[in-house]
Amino acid sequence: MIGGAMTFYMVAAAQNAMLKAPVYCNDPKNPFKANGPAH
Repeated sequence: MIGGAMTFYMVAAAQNAMLKAPVYCNDPKNPFKANGPAH
């Protein structure tokens, strides 16, 4: 159970790091991409 939680955390951290990488920062599917003002 602890191993599953650690694996989930590490995969999530790797995905977040990859989405913030310069290669993917302008991808339209990137949820971290700023696409204008919120309101």
